[in-house]
Amino acid sequence: AAPAALPTAAHHPQSSSYVHPLPADPAKAAKVEARRAAVDADYVRRAAARAPPHDAACTMCGRPSDVAPDGGSIEASHRGAERAMGGALGPLILVRASAISVVWCHEQCAAWSPEVFLDDGGRFAAVEDACRRGRMIKCRACGAKGATLGCISRTCRLSYHLPCARAAGCALSADGVVVCPAHAGEGAPRA
Repeated sequence: AAPAALPTAAHHPQSSSYVHPLPADPAKAAKVEARRAAVDADYVRRAAARAPPHDAACTMCGRPSDVAPDGGSIEASHRGAERAMGGALGPLILVRASAISVVWCHEQCAAWSPEVFLDDGGRFAAVEDACRRGRMIKCRACGAKGATLGCISRTCRLSYHLPCARAAGCALSADGVVVCPAHAGEGAPRA
């Protein structure tokens, strides 16, 4: 089956981009402002480089890029079910995870996260929300944090990284539905 389109801003709530207020103490406020400015400069430098450093890894799954810097890109207009099932995670994209954090994330790890959608310009939006949420969730398969894919079953609390979900035998459908092996027989769609 052909991959379905990611949700757009028209039918997805806006992502949170809350910035904490500065502390009342002027000395502390100056430190916070300096840290934010340093992260801004780092983000601009990394974005201008257009390629992650050789040792960069995805903040969600912890794996390096599987695409050479000149090796093309996965279309941002779909979840890429065929590629996700076949192993490609795509290039690493730069994400401003917070006011003081810049991270790298695979295109497909972002695309399969439920809160991520395409904005009106066709770019991924809410990736920073997925990165923050993933920091708190352990993967059922490997035990590492960064898992953003959860089973669609309402009673299931299992979460996975994209490559771990594939290796564990989860069903990944083109419309972004993930079903763990324990709930695969409950009538949920299969890829």
